[in-house]
Amino acid sequence: MNSAQRAIASFRFQVIWCILQAKEVLYEVGYMEGPVAMNSDDIAQYIEQTDGLSQPWMLIQWRLQKLQERKADMEPDAYIQELAELHQALMKLGKWWVGREDEVF
Repeated sequence: MNSAQRAIASFRFQVIWCILQAKEVLYEVGYMEGPVAMNSDDIAQYIEQTDGLSQPWMLIQWRLQKLQERKADMEPDAYIQELAELHQALMKLGKWWVGREDEVF
């Protein structure tokens, strides 16, 4: 596995972790009745309701979902470019959870 593949794998793991955590919270507070896939509107509503604008990892999750929703209408190169930009934005956050484990996990 080269460094680009490792970076993509790391990005996917972090995004999946964020999604799972958001779904769990939504289920616990009664916003979701069961394991239902979230669309970008659901994620946006969650971000608004939880003051998530101050949580850049949530905004990246929302952007990723928006990208996935547009994927079928995009050229493959454009999709890959936007995915790479999202990956770069997530990597710039660094280990954003360090010191905030109780809040985000």
